Amino acid sequence: MAIAHLLLIRIVLLLSTICVISDRFDTVKAQMDIGVNYEMQGDNLPSATEVINLYKQNDKGKIRLFDPDQSTLRALRGSRISVTLDVRNQDLPALASNRSAVQHWFARNVQLYLNDFEFWYLVVKTRLSLGT
Repeated sequence: MAIAHLLLIRIVLLLSTICVISDRFDTVKAQMDIGVNYEMQGDNLPSATEVINLYKQNDKGKIRLFDPDQSTLRALRGSRISVTLDVRNQDLPALASNRSAVQHWFARNVQLYLNDFEFWYLVVKTRLSLGT
């Protein structure tokens, strides 16, 4: 009888441990957001509004924009999608040498939208050739 009772306690403890571990994995899984890179190069592309609506319908939580396209940034307003925004390579020389260019870029591409959605990252690429 004591052995059966001890075995029952072990089984209950094992099942409890499995439930706790399983619950933790579900929590981690629920907190993961899927992010999608949004390239805007190509022919016959859908409008930014159509693309962002597709993201919303499929519960995509993050997006990376390789270009601060104004129509895309406007379409993201109120979307609750976190945005990673790249600084275009061709903009870097002016931004590196002119503080007012940085202020203008920030005001146009970030500050204008700060109350509309979350900027996750601003990306400045490090592999850049400024000429020889």
